Amino acid sequence: MVGFTTGQTARLNVLNLNSTTTPATAANCTVELVFYGPQAAATSSTAAIPVNGPILGQSFVTNFAPAASTFLDLPRSSVTSEPSARAQIRAAVTVNPSGVPASIASTATIGYCNVFITLEVFDGTGSTVFLTSDTRPVGFQSLSTTLNVVRQIQR
Repeated sequence: MVGFTTGQTARLNVLNLNSTTTPATAANCTVELVFYGPQAAATSSTAAIPVNGPILGQSFVTNFAPAASTFLDLPRSSVTSEPSARAQIRAAVTVNPSGVPASIASTATIGYCNVFITLEVFDGTGSTVFLTSDTRPVGFQSLSTTLNVVRQIQR
């Protein structure tokens, strides 16, 4: 979770780490970028709120090419569920999500992607005030990575 306040925007960035020289069968994939609000309380009677909390912003990229990047912005002003100036949010990226909307399902590419994710918060001047990333790729490992791990285990 991360907090942001009036005049700030949260940006979820995703980079497809697949090489542009890999075979075409392992190149593209579909990614889902989502911002969630705080999780609903266990005693909440609002069954329509997902376990992850309410969806505040969502985007699908159905043919995410190697070395391509994409992002999803969430301005603080669009989070109306939090009455105080500071709002708590959570971001998530799913590679090859199962819940692709029917309107774009025909263009969804199911492929083997590794992605790199960062989450930043910037102010009205464009200055980054917070940045976090996970250095581990998310998604499917490439065949060469898997083979290298197997070789190391066998030694």
